[in-house]
Amino acid sequence: ICGVDADCSGTLVCDKGRCGSLRQVEPGAGCANIGERCPLGYYCGGASGVWICTARPGLGAVCSEEVACLENLRCDNGICADRLAIGLACQDDGECASGFCEPFASKCGADVRFAEGTSACRAYQPPSAVPVGI
Repeated sequence: ICGVDADCSGTLVCDKGRCGSLRQVEPGAGCANIGERCPLGYYCGGASGVWICTARPGLGAVCSEEVACLENLRCDNGICADRLAIGLACQDDGECASGFCEPFASKCGADVRFAEGTSACRAYQPPSAVPVGI
């Protein structure tokens, strides 16, 4: 059982929760076997009961957890929408045009920023100046 490619050994990839050998399949072809991945612009869908590489919906189209939008879009309340710009509130990386939702501020960003006052920040702050008594 795996969650990401790094969970698998060697050249195996994580697909459908299992490790397997990567095999790119063509649009409209079957993709039910572990390791079979669709090209850009397609997702492996099984709405008809048969898993095939299906075209991803575009801007304004209906989407869901099972029906993935084009790679440069996000699914927002069931509709494919533009990804969010840096500085806008987010919950996960897939919502952001940068591909990164900063976890401490919950905003789209380009890199990790630590919230003021967190233990991670305090570890790198210089000690405050303490007045010396006379």
